Amino acid sequence: MLISCLPTICLGQPMQMVAGCHCFKDRSFDPARKFAADEYILATSFNSMLASFFNISKRQIIMLRMQGGVDGADLTTSLYIGKQLDMDFQKILSLRSGGQGWLQIIDEVNVKKSDPALNAISSNPDVPAAAAAMLVSRYFSVPSEGVGKYRERGLSDKEIVLVLGLSARSGETADVLADLYSEKGKSWGEIASSLGITAGDVGAMIASLFQTATDSPKE
Repeated sequence: MLISCLPTICLGQPMQMVAGCHCFKDRSFDPARKFAADEYILATSFNSMLASFFNISKRQIIMLRMQGGVDGADLTTSLYIGKQLDMDFQKILSLRSGGQGWLQIIDEVNVKKSDPALNAISSNPDVPAAAAAMLVSRYFSVPSEGVGKYRERGLSDKEIVLVLGLSARSGETADVLADLYSEKGKSWGEIASSLGITAGDVGAMIASLFQTATDSPKE
């Protein structure tokens, strides 16, 4: 049975569109099916980070992924480059959809080569991975090397966002939380629930961390 997350889109659409729909049947932790809500938890965590940091709506993110068929890594990279240059990220996405590589795009839009962040990611052979690492680093105020550490442990970028968010909210170390998942076999829903955070509250929790950071007094 299909369910609707965006009623005007998900219901009554062709199957190929529904297949890419970010509609999740399982949005709460069920101990009997402990991994069922993990896909939703990870998606809402990452989308909440993007929405907060780049000041766009989660609905717009979902629409780009669903209707536009935009790759997640391409969207994140375009948003990051656009923010650095105060440029419409959709123009960057257009260049990407036109077949240009990331190094070519950065060379074209970063004409003055004056942005150190873009210079840094363009020196990396995997531009999307470098952009995502810098984004997560800035969002959670952690060294970019720390992001790499969790990647080496096998965590995806979505999982890294979640584990850093849960750590920041609960006070438990990210290493301990990562171990609960990768070593102890616990689900993300199970871990969040043990910290008193429901699956439905994860997105708002991630967003609140950025709000707290921006509200903090500058030294």
